[in-house]
Amino acid sequence: MNTKQNISGDSEYIIIPNPIYDVVFRYLMEDPESATIVLSTLINEKITSLNLEPQTHAQKKPYKAKIEDPKTQIKVYYRVIDEDLSVRKTEELVRQMNKDANKNTSKNERKHRINEEFQELSQHLSKFFETKVQFRVNEDGKGKIVIPFDNTEEMERIIGILDQHKG
Repeated sequence: MNTKQNISGDSEYIIIPNPIYDVVFRYLMEDPESATIVLSTLINEKITSLNLEPQTHAQKKPYKAKIEDPKTQIKVYYRVIDEDLSVRKTEELVRQMNKDANKNTSKNERKHRINEEFQELSQHLSKFFETKVQFRVNEDGKGKIVIPFDNTEEMERIIGILDQHKG
């Protein structure tokens, strides 16, 4: 069994090399009576009282983010290996990748929804003006409504329709 000195250098703690031993040890430490017997045996001294308090670091919940796309999983794998990322850095990477993916997805959904709305409005205005009406919209949502005409008579007809509904 391995032992090491703690930071203050005045006492030692035990390193349990096998994860199964770690689980068993934690289980035994949950019961004060069992913990007293085990610890007394380990340190070869009689323990008269034992105050077991839960450790805050042991209460950290595992990160449960998933990467669904296999190609992205492979990219993350190679990045973790190449950059020798810690668990925390890997969690941050996955969290950021999911955030970016959600941002792109919502942006695409919004763009698609806006395009459908503009298409419906374009059809409605095309019927109203009896000519094709186009919308040109940039990424920021700014744009133009274009009502093309072939000659001055058609332009005057369109202006007449606008004047009728000027209100």
